[in-house]
Amino acid sequence: QMNSLLTCPFQWFINDYIGLRMPPATNVPTGSQMYGTLAHKVVEKLLKARKDWLPEEAERRAGELFDELLPQMAAELLLDGQGATRNRIRNTLCQAVKKLFEEIHSKNLTVIDTERECTSTLNGQEFIGAIDILLKDPSGKYVVIDMKWSSATYLQKDLKENNALQLAIYTWLLDPTDFNVDCKYFLFPSKQFLESDAPNWQDLWQHAVETLDIRLGQMSTGYLERGFAEEKELNEKPLRDHLPFSKSATCKFCHFSTLCGREGDNA
Repeated sequence: QMNSLLTCPFQWFINDYIGLRMPPATNVPTGSQMYGTLAHKVVEKLLKARKDWLPEEAERRAGELFDELLPQMAAELLLDGQGATRNRIRNTLCQAVKKLFEEIHSKNLTVIDTERECTSTLNGQEFIGAIDILLKDPSGKYVVIDMKWSSATYLQKDLKENNALQLAIYTWLLDPTDFNVDCKYFLFPSKQFLESDAPNWQDLWQHAVETLDIRLGQMSTGYLERGFAEEKELNEKPLRDHLPFSKSATCKFCHFSTLCGREGDNA
């Protein structure tokens, strides 16, 4: 929600404030979203059962959980003609789970919890974040692994430009004084970890808070800015409109292009 509010107040207002929703039939997950939801549930069930899986054990059990959850979470993979895709997704998931636990064992990390809900407040507003996997390293430092079923391109860009707001929020929730938390993404399709070489979570969080204050001030005067879908569009904003935290909006995942006028712009 915070990312939406900072990058496109219009989208946040329509979707999260007044709660305008598309019919459920239009929001049935498919493709990468469906695979990601299923993969998250498999890892969650693994770690709820045990936290000390050996990589090969976790790989085997992940396949069993995939088969168990398939009818309720990814039934389209059971349709005629989907056998090859189903086997590919299953193999990818199992190999990724093995890689995940190899990393945990090689770094001597201790799993604390999965889907751990963390809360805090900022200016009287409650913030809630659910951490995919929360761990600690041998020194006692928190480690966060956020799992994605996606390509590395936009995540690498966010990390390089210090724009990975989701990870910055986790560090603030866990260590609001020093922001001393190791945060990384784990990508199921490529079975790889992504992390910043020199993260500055505190600086990113401060920029986000400054932008949040600006956005709330704009809305209090009745002004709702629509987001900028492309980097070129974002970079061409007048200097007076540049914000401390600035990145393109998630227009491709937004259902309100007709309302904001983007549909007419072919954007």
